[in-house]
Amino acid sequence: MQSEFKLYVGGFLLALLVSSTLVLMVLHRLSRILQSRRQQSLRDQRVEPVPRFGGIGIAGGFVAVLLLLAFVPLKAKGIDLRTLLGGNLGVILLGGSAACLLGFWDDLFVIRARYKFAGQVGIALLTVVYGPVVE
Repeated sequence: MQSEFKLYVGGFLLALLVSSTLVLMVLHRLSRILQSRRQQSLRDQRVEPVPRFGGIGIAGGFVAVLLLLAFVPLKAKGIDLRTLLGGNLGVILLGGSAACLLGFWDDLFVIRARYKFAGQVGIALLTVVYGPVVE
């Protein structure tokens, strides 16, 4: 029990470290280059532009936790990681990746709010329909 707790805390700290590092790296190195290519839209309300691309760090942290999950002894509890990744968890991972790509595309180029909302709803519906079933 104690080792599982340490593993979960270690996973949380690893996800925090990876996501923070990715956010800082992306914001400091790529933001100026990509921000100069982005057009201003009506949704931009600040006088000084705010750095974007924070979703990449969040997605990186999620992937880091999934990679750490590969080292958790789940077979002792009757759970197979390949079954999780091949089924329910794989659909959630694909839906999250699609949402991250949509947000990244919106950060680079101006997408109208209705089209971005329609894309988010579509991604959510596909994830709900093909994702995990709670009984």
